[in-house]
Amino acid sequence: METAVLSVHPAELRDIEAIADLLDELNRFYGATDTTPLAERTVQIAARLFGDMPAAHVLLARDGDAGSRPDALAVPQGVVRPPDPQT
Repeated sequence: METAVLSVHPAELRDIEAIADLLDELNRFYGATDTTPLAERTVQIAARLFGDMPAAHVLLARDGDAGSRPDALAVPQGVVRPPDPQT
């Protein structure tokens, strides 16, 4: 029997495109038919997750190699902050 290895780590700035892809998949799963262009989404995500006052902290899960594309993301409960209305 094979043992599965799952690595979970905090998201880093280099994970922005993977996070955007995972969020796009989630949106399509829930019925979204139009999406914001990737370049725009990555700018928005970078500002919200890695700006001066992060809106949330994200964990990424990868099946196997830590350098592979993340298979899942999680926002731990209690770490989400509403967006600043001035941004």
